[in-house]
Amino acid sequence: MNIPSTISERLHTLMDRDPESKAPIEEGVSWCYFFAKDVYTRNRVRRMLRPYFPTYVYERIEVVMRRKHKEEVTTQPITNLVFIQGAPDLIREWERFTGVFLYLRRDFASAEQYTAIIPHSLMPPLLRLEKLDNLRIIFTEHDKPFYAQNRVLVRGMDGPLKDFEGYIVRFHRDRMLVVTVGNGLTIAINGVNRSAFANATDLETAQQNGIVS
Repeated sequence: MNIPSTISERLHTLMDRDPESKAPIEEGVSWCYFFAKDVYTRNRVRRMLRPYFPTYVYERIEVVMRRKHKEEVTTQPITNLVFIQGAPDLIREWERFTGVFLYLRRDFASAEQYTAIIPHSLMPPLLRLEKLDNLRIIFTEHDKPFYAQNRVLVRGMDGPLKDFEGYIVRFHRDRMLVVTVGNGLTIAINGVNRSAFANATDLETAQQNGIVS
């Protein structure tokens, strides 16, 4: 690939990678996310990004009955959502260079409405959800503060929701934990009955006083 000299050194290094390679997930590098308009576009863009930026699509395996036999089927509850790891300014530079625009989601809860950033430290719990049975994620219509009224902020102490912090809300007869991942992505996760919770405020106070570690 002929790479013009006008681009930044970071992008030059990035575009110099083997186009058949796969970008590895890097510790400490934040994530962004975008929605593709359809499955075909999502898969095509992910192939284009593959050598340069790690991407992730939430999938899980469900067991269904077909003709009296159990079969494992891979489902994508959030069909066109794609997480991408990389600095937003570098991703935008890649967009301008390639002419492929992802339209990264913005953090509309902030006045500046910068690109929504998900710290890498918050991604492993989200990534591990697809490996757990009977868990599902839905995207809420409102930001996390909307659900705070008359509810206690809790933190998962064990089970599949360990370290997640949010509010327990009922959606479609299911009790789910509403959490914010990063600074712009609000989701609800089921599995509440399989985890123990503690009052997050009391827990933080106890930690500050040295009562718990």
